[in-house]
Amino acid sequence: MEKKHGKIHHPRLCLLVALSAFFWLCLLYFDFMAIGNGNAKSFNTLPVDSNPNRVITNNAIHTPQQEKPMYTFVRALRTAENKSDPCGGRYIYVHALSSRFNEDMLKECSSLSLWTDMCKFTTNAGLGPPLGNAERVFSRTGWYETNQFAVDVIFTNQMKQYECLTNDSSLAAAIFVPFYAGFDIARYLWGHNISTRDASSLALDFRRLSDRESDWGNKLLLLPAAKNMSMLVVESNPWNANDYGIPYPTYFHPAKDEDVIVWQERMRRLAPKYLAVISLVPRLIYADPRAKMKTFRDAFDVAVSAVVEKVAKLRKDMVEGRRDDGFVEELGWKYDLLDEGEVIGPHEWDPYFSKPK
Repeated sequence: MEKKHGKIHHPRLCLLVALSAFFWLCLLYFDFMAIGNGNAKSFNTLPVDSNPNRVITNNAIHTPQQEKPMYTFVRALRTAENKSDPCGGRYIYVHALSSRFNEDMLKECSSLSLWTDMCKFTTNAGLGPPLGNAERVFSRTGWYETNQFAVDVIFTNQMKQYECLTNDSSLAAAIFVPFYAGFDIARYLWGHNISTRDASSLALDFRRLSDRESDWGNKLLLLPAAKNMSMLVVESNPWNANDYGIPYPTYFHPAKDEDVIVWQERMRRLAPKYLAVISLVPRLIYADPRAKMKTFRDAFDVAVSAVVEKVAKLRKDMVEGRRDDGFVEELGWKYDLLDEGEVIGPHEWDPYFSKPK
């Protein structure tokens, strides 16, 4: 009998293969799902935060620090770090005022005082004419007929010779405003109403507290702009923090170190018990503005250094975020007497500096 030719069918074998394939597909499917969920979890572990200002990373939640303010004077502070620059941290910028605030007053010198013709005292860079010395009471050079209220002129002329002037205010450790406030107020203290006095600009001359016509002085040092300035005055007020006393000008204005040494030696011979006072002399006088002493520091040098140091300290405190919220202006004179770590407290000078009730 002849055999038939064709495909041989095995239904059970086909079913087994199909079930095996389905089983492996299921395993692969669940395996990939597990991997996928794992990966999804790794990208979604970031916690949800209600604060939109916080930056969230895989590791932690960070609140961004408040940006430090950028101060325009940072460049000036950095000049002090340049040790090769002899003027680093000492630059002064002179504010360009209209001449009516200074030089024009000198052109009307006869009207600066009701009782004194100030014209001769405003000459010679504010020193006045040379002092007569027929009896040789004084040393040979450096003596002038100086008016005590000409300090504005003397100081301004010395500033013109300052070795670290700059035309770039961003480099300045301080800004000098050459306003002849003393001469300005002197023109209007007598016979003028308060509006005229205020339109012009010693301790109490510039701090009139009321608007009564009979009250003395003007309000220059009480103006908001003036409160942000350091005022150099011949009579300071211990209850206010923005004015600083500088010496009245004397008749002695040495042009060189030798002038000081000669005068000191002469005084030592005449009054040996006053040696401590004699040694202070260079810091209590104003040198001739047209010259510059090399060894001694005069009243101008001391005043400028003090202002520069004060401004630098204030700027550093601002940059470093230090604040003195406990500062009491009426006790401002005490702060300069404190040592490191000390706080304001009772002082033996309190009876003299207590503000009148």
